[in-house]
Amino acid sequence: NEKKRLAIKFHDKGGDNNSKTETVEVNYEIPINNSNNGPLYCRSSDGADIWPSLYEKAFAKWITGSSSEQPDITQTHCGDPVKAMAQINGRDPHYYRTENHSANDMLGLVRSNCVNFKTINPMTAWTYATGNMYRGSNVVANHAYSILGYTILGDKQYLVLRNPWGVSEPIGLNSYPGLLERLDPNLWHPASLLDHGGLFAMETEAFKHCFAYVGVAK
Repeated sequence: NEKKRLAIKFHDKGGDNNSKTETVEVNYEIPINNSNNGPLYCRSSDGADIWPSLYEKAFAKWITGSSSEQPDITQTHCGDPVKAMAQINGRDPHYYRTENHSANDMLGLVRSNCVNFKTINPMTAWTYATGNMYRGSNVVANHAYSILGYTILGDKQYLVLRNPWGVSEPIGLNSYPGLLERLDPNLWHPASLLDHGGLFAMETEAFKHCFAYVGVAK
């Protein structure tokens, strides 16, 4: 009796970390950390869902051209997060350099990809490689974040972000101005559906200062 397998289709988008459009099959075994018996790489916050680990394994198998059920997952490191989303959903990657757009433009871009304050097309943003603005704050240089939506608090509008590590950096003495470190459901109602690890919101001007690019796959 053949073991159950998962089939995932990935889409050719050219360049590095890429392959031809095809459906990749993987078994349900995921790399395990021997010290705590948890998944070694990508995982769900509750540990119950294994699909994030399986998608990552299939993606690594696809970009490396491996037929192994233990592909080198470290090969997915430092890729293009917008292209990766497009490789998964088959849509087109769109890139926006923040210095070429006003903070209001950035907010408008996010809002145009949202319904009920929550993104309906996958979006990401990444920080500059280095910068003094990251010292003592819980925003990290040279790192990609998920954009989950936006929220309004009084006369200020914020973009809702998540660090895919599932944690934010320790909050320094000078936590970044314009940053909301906690998001409860009365500030952003989809928060009730999410684990709050790594979740925060940033005022649009502060976002423009800290983030170099925004991308969407649609």
